[in-house]
Amino acid sequence: MIVSVGEVKNVALIPSPRLGRVPFFLEPAEASDAEIYVDNVAKRNAPLVLPLLIGNYSITYEGTRQQSIDRWATGKWLGVVGTVVASGVAGYFFLSADKNLDYYKNASTTSDIAHFKNLSEKHNQYVTISVGVAGGFLAGTIYSWIMEKSY
Repeated sequence: MIVSVGEVKNVALIPSPRLGRVPFFLEPAEASDAEIYVDNVAKRNAPLVLPLLIGNYSITYEGTRQQSIDRWATGKWLGVVGTVVASGVAGYFFLSADKNLDYYKNASTTSDIAHFKNLSEKHNQYVTISVGVAGGFLAGTIYSWIMEKSY
């Protein structure tokens, strides 16, 4: 464009849009189904090559199948550990209640009889609570295992 002194020109510059491509790959390759968002609009799941006009965009992604599998697997193993620990606690209190019952049966004073009877009953309650907690952890473990396998 040539502009001469004293001359006024109004020129509209209209660039033609250019199409580019943005590839989305997943690492590790076993991961799949990460949903890609461009300017908060869901597009498709990765891996993919997304054609976009050249410009500025906000690109985000949400989750992958492998992330969900890993989350449920972690929950499963935490449930296993919780089940084992709660079962061990139940076993400890079961043996302790049994031992206190023996002490109760062989006690020679009224105060010992009351003490060991109370301890035995209290430890039997702890057994019941611990078995309930172990059952809750076991149910969580089974549920996590099912969810892990469903992906």
